[in-house]
Amino acid sequence: MGAKLSSQESSSSARVLTFRSAVEWKAHFDASKETDKLMVIDFYATWCGPCKDMAPIFKDFAEKYTDVEFIKIDVDKLKILQ
Repeated sequence: MGAKLSSQESSSSARVLTFRSAVEWKAHFDASKETDKLMVIDFYATWCGPCKDMAPIFKDFAEKYTDVEFIKIDVDKLKILQ
C-alpha cells in the first residue's frame, strides 16, 4: 500500500502506519474492508499536548499487539477526513 512512515518514527515503531495523502489513506482503508483485522486510528495534531502525551503509549501498544493495525493520521495534513 501507500503507507509511509513519518520521519520522526524509528524502526522500532515501524508497526505504526502514517499516511501523507488522502489518496493513500483511502486506498488503504478501502483495502482493509476486505479483512477482519482490527484497526486502531490515532487522529492527532502536532500542536496538541495530550496527543504528544499519548504518542509513546500508542507506539507501545503497536509493538505489543502485533495482530492489530495501528495508524496515525495528522488532522492538519489530511483535512479531507474532517
